[in-house]
Amino acid sequence: MFPTAPSCIQRAFCILQLALGVDLPDLDDGYSPPKTWDGPVFRLSKAYPTTPVSEPQPWKDLGFDSPVDYLNTVITYCFEGNLDDQSADPVHFDDQFKVAVNNVRKWYHAPWLLNGRHPREFVHGLTDERPSGERDLAGSQTKVNNYAVGSYNPTGGYAFGQVWLGNERPDQVQPTFGEGTVTFKLLFTEADETQIPWLAGAPVWHADEPRKTLPPTIASAKALRLPQVDIAYRKKRKINWLQMPKRKEASHPKI
Repeated sequence: MFPTAPSCIQRAFCILQLALGVDLPDLDDGYSPPKTWDGPVFRLSKAYPTTPVSEPQPWKDLGFDSPVDYLNTVITYCFEGNLDDQSADPVHFDDQFKVAVNNVRKWYHAPWLLNGRHPREFVHGLTDERPSGERDLAGSQTKVNNYAVGSYNPTGGYAFGQVWLGNERPDQVQPTFGEGTVTFKLLFTEADETQIPWLAGAPVWHADEPRKTLPPTIASAKALRLPQVDIAYRKKRKINWLQMPKRKEASHPKI
């Protein structure tokens, strides 16, 4: 069967897009918030740097003999510019971590996590994480689902750009994160403080979970709480990646 005229036009448009640079969509085709939606909508941070980026990384001056100071220095770097003056107000936490418009440094998302078995949802771009089994996090906790979204600093964003930009297909020779790459992952759970008491006061995001529930407003969307932030740092020594999970121990703004 010969392609119809619209499909020919679509194919020509796709070829033109590839010639101008790979198109990296925000969400799966045909998936979007309802017209009544009044909250944030996920936008892929994809303006990847085209040249290597060098910036101060103060944790490199700290040794592992001070692990708490090391972790706090890295997490301060990750949160800088991603939390505004209203971040401690629960009403405004859904407006935090808009990494593409960070005025201190831009952060970047991994592309193409928009389909498959665990695709991004439309509010914050969360994808499914490993569920927590019964009593994993507290004695009164049942099995719960968890969700996360990760962001990469400019050094990591440069690596993504080398893979995806300017090529019809991803460049499989380039995917190496350089020394100084930092990534952080916000890990949310559907459990609340009635199941996990130490979640009392945890920051809350709202999301389209289960995906395609399509809540009409942000107030009606599923509330998810932040129990943990994962951080990874690319070193150039015996340990290539240093991974540091930070569990929520106190109410925001410390997280």
